[in-house]
Amino acid sequence: MIKSSVKKALLSLIALILTLCMLSSVLVSCTPLHPISKTSFDWFDTVTTVSAYMSQKEFDKMWETLSERLDYYHKLFDIYNEYSGMNNLCSVNKNAGKSALTVDRELVDFISYALEIYEITGKKVNIAMGSLLRVWHEYREAGIGDPENASLPSEALLAEKAGKCDISAVKLDIEKCEIYISDEEVSLDVGALAKGYAVEKAAAELKALGYSGIIISAGGNICTVGSKPSGEKWAVGISDPNGGSSYPAIAEISDASLVTSGSYQRYYTVGTERYHHIIDPETYMPANYFVSVTVMADSSALADAMSTALFISDLESGKKMCEELGIEAFWIYADGKTEMTDGFPAK
Repeated sequence: MIKSSVKKALLSLIALILTLCMLSSVLVSCTPLHPISKTSFDWFDTVTTVSAYMSQKEFDKMWETLSERLDYYHKLFDIYNEYSGMNNLCSVNKNAGKSALTVDRELVDFISYALEIYEITGKKVNIAMGSLLRVWHEYREAGIGDPENASLPSEALLAEKAGKCDISAVKLDIEKCEIYISDEEVSLDVGALAKGYAVEKAAAELKALGYSGIIISAGGNICTVGSKPSGEKWAVGISDPNGGSSYPAIAEISDASLVTSGSYQRYYTVGTERYHHIIDPETYMPANYFVSVTVMADSSALADAMSTALFISDLESGKKMCEELGIEAFWIYADGKTEMTDGFPAK
């Protein structure tokens, strides 16, 4: 059975495809430039759809390369399952407080990037928040399974787990490709980074192989490789967090990424209040500044990380980070009001 979060992501992807169809007459062409699409449910607990302007033979070969890379990163970043012949993040977490593990170079590079993001975002995006996030995950799953008895974790429990989120416990030996977590109660959770990073790596490989005219959508993470054959940019509708059929904005991008973080897909209800999955490290509670934040950047990995960072930051602080990093953003408040940076490519 498909999880509700995956169903909602699928609906968003269908809306994206319909938007592309409406905005480009090229899409209805019967020429070889007619786009081919394919969808997978295999990676990062979400729906991934790829559309590309190429022949079926080229598409099949491209899909094989893309699938191989996304499957690899999905397994590498999995915190729940281990895989034969690989020390992944689940292995690293299980070995916390024991000894260093030798891992693939790709995992060392990723953790190194995550440590940089921690500093860039003013310590807002912290991959060592696994203990705290696991509590919210367990309460959310229980609440979804039994809505009448849904409850919130106690302040004491949250404070206790928040005390086990010290990122300095994560030790890297880059030369030896080793990772060690010095505190057995510190756990890594890379949900704010994994998809964007994996998609960026896969897209870069496709581009290096000469592919172009591709748009990848992985559960709200949009990455484009080149533009359409006509030279047009890709038009991507930003979903209405309140479920409306119209788009608050349509962004046009090429060789760039657009990533949205929102409170409207992964949540549960306690009483009449919704509690979503994006946790503010300062309050230990779901952030409530906005209901949706979309980031446009050249880097899919950076866009993914910053969509989370901006979601748990006030508008003024968020705009300052955008200016410093050279990225653009679009914010939606609960009342439907919107804000955007001057350079956000929106209609």
